[in-house]
Amino acid sequence: MRLLKIFKNDKVQKFGLLFISLLLAFELTEQLASFLQSRERREGEKQSTTNKQYLKLYKQLYMVSPNHDVSYEHRSNVDVNLFSKEEEYLMRVVTNSEGLREEMDIPFGKLGNEKRIIGLGDSVMFGASVENTETFLRVIERFLSNERFKVKTLNFGVAASNPRLEYHYLKYKKGVDYQPDIILLNFSQNDFEIKYRAFNPEFGTWYYPDPPELDDDVGSRNPLWFVKRIYFKSKVIRLLIDFRNRSLSSFFALLGYDPRRSDDLYPVNKNERKLVKYWFGKMKEYSDNANAKFLVIVLPQKDQLEFAFKNNYVGFTVYKEAMNICKEVNISCYNLIPDLVAYLKTNNTTIDQLYWDNMHPAKNGNEVIGQLVAKWIKDNKWLEN
Repeated sequence: MRLLKIFKNDKVQKFGLLFISLLLAFELTEQLASFLQSRERREGEKQSTTNKQYLKLYKQLYMVSPNHDVSYEHRSNVDVNLFSKEEEYLMRVVTNSEGLREEMDIPFGKLGNEKRIIGLGDSVMFGASVENTETFLRVIERFLSNERFKVKTLNFGVAASNPRLEYHYLKYKKGVDYQPDIILLNFSQNDFEIKYRAFNPEFGTWYYPDPPELDDDVGSRNPLWFVKRIYFKSKVIRLLIDFRNRSLSSFFALLGYDPRRSDDLYPVNKNERKLVKYWFGKMKEYSDNANAKFLVIVLPQKDQLEFAFKNNYVGFTVYKEAMNICKEVNISCYNLIPDLVAYLKTNNTTIDQLYWDNMHPAKNGNEVIGQLVAKWIKDNKWLEN
């Protein structure tokens, strides 16, 4: 009876009506935002260098992993060709029985005077647009092998990955059992997006992880996780953030800033930084336990390298933060930007020849990157006993 009286109260009824109206309005705006995003996505697909066939082929390459921490992984013993939108051949991808991008299975123990290097990372380390034998890991292998020892690289790269997934993938694939001497991690600008993205191989689309993966404090449930879930899941909020970023980019362009630097003017989110630092530390700890040296390689995007080349600028915020994190957890870090700029100034090579698209190096780019990283390893005597 008391409860019925409360619901019959005019103020309670008005509040309830207002609350329901707000929920309906929010749902309508979510549907509208979903429609706008799907239309924008369709337009993007028309302009993309890859087509829907590429996403279908992703299903042949990737599967949902039985390991929840890994989320997704390569299928075993895959042999598939990828094509561009213009139906031009891009690359052949071959994986071994462990799902690594290798033509053959690799025994856990070393063979004779062998030195081993594991490559962790996303599609850049994986080698999007190049053959198995043309990745910069294979270039490193060729340049460092000599009469005293043979170098064998193992490609643990997984497209669309990030430091959290890479650490779990390294453990899941028993990286320590391969007895690596060096573990390399390529770091790209979007690797600060640990909380935001993961790839769903069943649908060939991105998804946003649910709590507790959205927690600020690693390994603990934030009491406001449901608020954060709305924030990260809401299409309206994502649309507003995209609109803000585009508006700011246009504003900075009017002020004379290069639009390609507009993202660099925003500080790295402290929670994202915290997560990257945590997972960097976990990978360093894993490497130490495996008696392997650990190196983070900072790789620029094509437009960033263009800006750096024209303006002698190498201080992009995201990469400075990554290098600062490395110092804080005592990790070696190699920023490729200065050496790539120097290479372009002393060689008859254009930036277009180094990149397949804005994110991924082409065959020539993998060759140059591999040579530079191999030189860094050799100069620092990382394979000398």
